[in-house]
Amino acid sequence: MPKFQQSGTFTNIKKNMRYLVVYVTKVNIMEAISGLGEPQFWVEVEWGGIRQKSTMTKARPTLNQYFYFQLSLTEEFLKKAQRPELVDAILQELRTKPEILLTVWADPANG
Repeated sequence: MPKFQQSGTFTNIKKNMRYLVVYVTKVNIMEAISGLGEPQFWVEVEWGGIRQKSTMTKARPTLNQYFYFQLSLTEEFLKKAQRPELVDAILQELRTKPEILLTVWADPANG
């Protein structure tokens, strides 16, 4: 029987692709969850219609987790593009999907 619970989103990183990387270091939720004991919490990060979930952890504010969102640049484009074209394409994609949504969930039943 496992002595820990693991969940979260698995991301297969491809060598020649480009990614938007979101790094969540810490979540300040202690005041919001006071009185709930020691619930487990997790974070969901959404960008461009893709949602990823962190691992569950006890109510410690430190998370230190990376979330990788693949940019929609084709391998063919990446092979041909010069640096200025690549930068322009990445900036254009970031302009069309500007919001990064971060949601924190706490589960007092699993605390």
